[in-house]
Order: sequence, then C-alpha cells, then structure tokens
Amino acid sequence: MSASGRQAASFLYQSVRVEIAPHLTPMLAPEQVQKFQPFVRWFTRLQTSLRTTPVKGGATHVEPTFYRLRKVDIQSADFFGQARNKLGFLKLKATVEDDYGRTLPGVVFLRGQSVAILVLIYPSPNPEADNPSDYDDSKANVILTIQPRIAGATMNSVEIPAGMFDPDDIPEDGGSLSFTAQRELKEECGISINANDMKPLYTYDGGIYTSAGASDEQIQFFYCKKLMRESDIKDLQGKFGGAPKEIGERITLRIVPLNQLLTATQDAKAIIASALYNLRQ
Repeated sequence: MSASGRQAASFLYQSVRVEIAPHLTPMLAPEQVQKFQPFVRWFTRLQTSLRTTPVKGGATHVEPTFYRLRKVDIQSADFFGQARNKLGFLKLKATVEDDYGRTLPGVVFLRGQSVAILVLIYPSPNPEADNPSDYDDSKANVILTIQPRIAGATMNSVEIPAGMFDPDDIPEDGGSLSFTAQRELKEECGISINANDMKPLYTYDGGIYTSAGASDEQIQFFYCKKLMRESDIKDLQGKFGGAPKEIGERITLRIVPLNQLLTATQDAKAIIASALYNLRQ
C-alpha cells in the first residue's frame, strides 16, 4: 500500500501480470487498459515477435535466446476530451527477460498509430478543368503547419499535417487511417480531399516507426495533389487552423515551394514524406 493509502490494481492479461500504479487507480481501471487499442496492438505484436524471433548479438556474444514478457507496470496515463475521460496515452515498463534472467530495455510510451500527409498544391488558372499539365512539380507548393510543441521546446514547430488515429471514429469507410488523414487535413488546413485523391506513400506493416526505442507510434504516410488559383494559394499563407474540439491546438499555415521543403522544417515526418514521394517519381 502506498503512503496515500491507495493500492496498485493488478490483473492478468493473456497470462501476463499487469499492474497499474497506485496513484492511477482512482481514474484508470483494468477494463480501460484492456480495451485501449494501442495497448492491445502493442501487446499482440510484441508477443508474436517474442515467440518467433530469437535475439542475437551483444557484447558478450551469447548464443541466440528467446525472451518472454514477464510483467507490465503501467506508470502513468493521460486522458483527452473536454471531460478528460478518454484514455489517450499510457507510459509503461515491460519486464522482458530470457531464461537466464537477462533483461531488455522496456520503457514504452503508448500512443498508437498516426498519419502524416504531404499536401502538394499547384497554381492553375482554371483548377476545375483539372489539366494534367498543371501538375508540374517544379511549380508545386507544400502546406506546412506551425504550432507549439512543448516536447520539442518550441512555440513554432514547422510540420506537415498529421494526427493520431482514433479507433472510436466510425465514418462511412469504417474508421480507416485514410479517413484520419482526410479529417486532419480538413481540421488543420480547411481543405477537403476525396478519398480517392488521398494516395498512400507508406503503409507496410502498420507504418514507419520514428522512435522505436521509446514509443510504439507508427506513422502511415499519404500524399495528395490539388490545383488552386494563385490567389487562393496566397490566401492560405498565414491562415489559422486547428479543430475546435482540440483543446490547445493552435495552428498557422505556411506555404513553401516543394523544392525548399527540406530546408524549411526539422520535422522528421516532412523529411520522410519528401523522400518517399521522390522515390515514386
């Protein structure tokens, strides 16, 4: 029992002991953890890899050995929504060891899958005509968002549009990641894109890990192309964006030429999207 008199909540999840820290028990129930899609997805993928993949290498040159997930300790949780009752993030420590007691680093920040969109806009005197010759990448611009990022210690992080996948979304297409991409583009930039115009850049095996040493997040990348009048492109410069329901989302749009993207941002998503797009050419 902790000094505050609270006890940790402990339960079995597929034969693995999961313990919720005492300070979390008033707001985080075992049922919430078991239904939290990022936890379920991470747990399932990890168990599959542990069963099928022996670990090799190391300074001591030990023989390949299989590891097992012995325990999960949930250390912190963050909640979203106006009422702060929707589980958003979990931080946990996974105890993973082999039969000799050798362990692997196991601190994990769970946030689930995300999307990122490279939005290419092309000046056209008549966008409605959809003239193929107007899609000239030498004249293409990219939509970027400027927003505060406390983790990055900056109030003006320059990024491509992106967002977290919400499995609770139930749109017509069943809550796919492409719908998330469309939603984020509408919320952050005020631009509507048809489903057929949202093209995948990288969707293999759930997407790209950007920090697999600390987080489960995988990003699926998309791109879309849109013709616009030059005056409308100019109107996007400095436009405010952000979903009204997202508390603290403060976004300003920036338009930059595609050929200047890599020098306009420190955003890994933008750099990855640019590289993936160039591979398609």
